[in-house]
Amino acid sequence: MTDSVTTLSRVFLTNCREFVRPDLFLVKREGSYAAIPTAEFEAGVRELALGFRELGLRPGDRAGLHWVYFDLPP
Repeated sequence: MTDSVTTLSRVFLTNCREFVRPDLFLVKREGSYAAIPTAEFEAGVRELALGFRELGLRPGDRAGLHWVYFDLPP
């Protein structure tokens, strides 16, 4: 990771670029495990960020989150 990474979002995006994996996470679906690749996870996080922006959140605003990414059905 470079020294210019100063925000949590930049840490996330930098790590998505530097540590690409076809199986970043495994999730059990219909009785067997399915791989979630880095790109799919990054896309989901970007969708969440865009949703926050649509709700009116802007850089510097604060929001509380409950991590439910893997609790949602496919």
